[in-house]
Amino acid sequence: MESKKKQLTRSFDQKLTVSRRNFVKAAATITAAVAAVPLEPLLRGENSVVKASVVPYGSGARAQASLNYRISTAQAENIDVGVQPDNGDAAAFTDFSSSYSKGLAHDALGIPNAASWLSMKNALTTGNFSDFENIIVGTPGGGPN
Repeated sequence: MESKKKQLTRSFDQKLTVSRRNFVKAAATITAAVAAVPLEPLLRGENSVVKASVVPYGSGARAQASLNYRISTAQAENIDVGVQPDNGDAAAFTDFSSSYSKGLAHDALGIPNAASWLSMKNALTTGNFSDFENIIVGTPGGGPN
């Protein structure tokens, strides 16, 4: 038991002793850490000052410039998505329950009114403003919209 205690103490003491090799390793580690840290902000160098972005035009012109950028980018890319495939839901669900119907008139079960849905489809097909005004709308519980 006494020999184990001496060995533990001796190995602990040996770890605490400083050798030339341990000293050089520690010095190299500290030097590398100091070299990795940029000292310019600490020494108040040129890059230590935060500068605000200055936009040379007002918010209205900035919004217009942003819109122009988005439009020109979309026109430059001009991606043709082609004809979208039909998933068959319109033929499978003739009551329009699988189709988009938010804002349209519905019955008590939540199924869209056929006349309401067809009025929306007609407006989307023709693209006429008057057809969009004539879409039959409703609320889920009925009543005015």
